[in-house]
Amino acid sequence: ETKIYWIFVCTATGSFSVLLLDFWSEHCLASLQKFMPREDKGKRILTIPKRTTGMIQPLDVYRFKIWKNFVRTFSDRVMLLNYDTNLHLRNNIIKLQSLIHIQLSSPRFHNFF
Repeated sequence: ETKIYWIFVCTATGSFSVLLLDFWSEHCLASLQKFMPREDKGKRILTIPKRTTGMIQPLDVYRFKIWKNFVRTFSDRVMLLNYDTNLHLRNNIIKLQSLIHIQLSSPRFHNFF
């Protein structure tokens, strides 16, 4: 659904658009190509080569790794302590992301970013 939305709505600007995907199996290029109109020259889908994410997407390797570890630690702690909280609810996701943003905005983490 999101893939189709990007192809038909987000790229309807009239200018050249590129969707850059990493080599993750969920981003199957073949499944996206079938939704691309053949006559549309203004849209391209490119794939980042395998094992090059660290060179092409440094934020994904370093900065978001810290963010993801914080989320994982927090959610593991909620499950371990048997809190009656559903972290998959929209409002709880927003609260968790807000908490992480506040924590990582502290002076202690300024040199990390």
